[in-house]
Amino acid sequence: MASSTKKLSYLALFLSLGLVLNFAERFYSIVPGIPGIKFGLSNIIILIAFHYFSRREVGLLLISRILLSSFFVSSFSSFFYSLVGGLFSYFIMALLYPHLNVKFSLYGLSLLGAFFHNTGQLLVLAYFLKSFRIALAYYPLLIWAGTVSGLATAFIGLKITRSLSLGFKVGS
Repeated sequence: MASSTKKLSYLALFLSLGLVLNFAERFYSIVPGIPGIKFGLSNIIILIAFHYFSRREVGLLLISRILLSSFFVSSFSSFFYSLVGGLFSYFIMALLYPHLNVKFSLYGLSLLGAFFHNTGQLLVLAYFLKSFRIALAYYPLLIWAGTVSGLATAFIGLKITRSLSLGFKVGS
């Protein structure tokens, strides 16, 4: 299999896994009964993808997952929460990934991604509520949940990355 074909096949596999995890997490919550608080299981795939694919490919993977999951199982407003949160998270992780293991561990990268994801979602909430003040009251809960999910995501992502070999790495 040619290198580009192999890479495209793995990108499709990562997209499929991200969609399955995104769908599965709709049935579980970190804090039951509180909307918008999820584990972020599909972010495990994004963390792992940074290890194997270029930042551009990871960005396309993220946007594809958000578009497809929104099309199949989400509402219009959920799309904006996912898109803005995902892009905020992606940009900070894409910026900092080259410094992984030098200035940041995967845990730090995941926690920063979760923090920026929640910040993006807070801004969307403020827009929909037409009140930054009301949205800000929700922020401590988002940060707490983001910390829990960010640590869990990093733990799982690290375990998988250490045991997975796709035959190529970033830049190949």
